[in-house]
Amino acid sequence: MTHAVCIRCGAIKWGAFTACKECGGRPGTSAELTESLALTDHYMDEAKLKALSERIRKASAKPPSSGDDEPA
Repeated sequence: MTHAVCIRCGAIKWGAFTACKECGGRPGTSAELTESLALTDHYMDEAKLKALSERIRKASAKPPSSGDDEPA
């Protein structure tokens, strides 16, 4: 079984080219396919995949609202 990291949301998923069960994202372009393949247990150990998963999750998370965009 191939463990992979979703390049869109950072979820750990099965298979590099499969749709993510959390966000529905699926790599489509050549660059996305290449990146998705690189983020698998074929090239990285489980600890590295988990660390990358967390980094992607944090990067894709919405920042908290500062209240600046609310009407006065």
